[in-house]
Amino acid sequence: DSEQAFQQLVALSEQNPPDYAATTELAWLYETGLGVERNLQKAAELFTVAAEAGNPKAQYALSVMYATGAGKPVDMTESRAWLMLSAAQDYQPAVRQLFAQ
Repeated sequence: DSEQAFQQLVALSEQNPPDYAATTELAWLYETGLGVERNLQKAAELFTVAAEAGNPKAQYALSVMYATGAGKPVDMTESRAWLMLSAAQDYQPAVRQLFAQ
C-alpha cells in the first residue's frame, strides 16, 4: 500500500548512511503530491540533500527547481551548475536538456 511504501522511503532516507535514491524518490512524492500533501519546500530540501551527495536524478530535479522557481528561487547559474553535474553522470534527461540549450 502507498502508506507503507512512503514509510519505507522515509526509513531508507533516514538510515545511516542515507539511501539517496530513496531520498530522491521521497522528494518526488512531495514535489508531485502523490500520497502526501504537496510541499515544494520539503521536496527542495530532500532534493538538495541527495544532489549534494551526488545523486544525478536529484541534481536534475534541483536544476529544474532553480530554473522554474518551484521550491527554489529562480537562479539560472545554480540551475546550470546542477544540470552540468547531472549530465556529467550521463543522466539522460539532463544530457538532453543541456544539448537543447
